[in-house]
Amino acid sequence: MFSHPGQRASHKYDVQTSIIQVMVERRSPGEVRDAILSFVSRDASPEITIREIGLSVNESLRGYVAPSSIRSYVQLLEKSGKLKRLARGRYRWVGK
Repeated sequence: MFSHPGQRASHKYDVQTSIIQVMVERRSPGEVRDAILSFVSRDASPEITIREIGLSVNESLRGYVAPSSIRSYVQLLEKSGKLKRLARGRYRWVGK
């Protein structure tokens, strides 16, 4: 299993359960955070869901970003006061 600089190998199982190597591109620091901030700061909705944020980030970065990464960044933005948690998985842009 070989990988190129800036990429790491991950595995998926096909129907026959053999391992297929898939190259996953690593993102530069702050890229996911910036995509989240870009979306939530321009969305006029009073309530934004984690799912909406994830879909926007995947579209913006033209690739897959793990939901756990999205949740982690959203939690950091909440703690920093940029987002306010309204309910489970629902947030509002406060923008400080």
